[in-house]
Amino acid sequence: MERNKVSVSNIEGYKKEITVLRDRLQKYTASIAKHEQTINTQRQVDWPLQPLILLVDTVQTGQAIDLVY
Repeated sequence: MERNKVSVSNIEGYKKEITVLRDRLQKYTASIAKHEQTINTQRQVDWPLQPLILLVDTVQTGQAIDLVY
């Protein structure tokens, strides 16, 4: 009888823990999706600037610039 009570108590504890972990997973998943969206947006903004960034970097370092595409 006592074992049964302990088992039931353990099961209830595990169910609560599972609920907490599911909630955390849901929050982390939403956070990851938000960060991925931010990264993709930033890539779209930065991608056209890459040639300009390279040009500025080469001028600042005094390296020769090869403009052949």
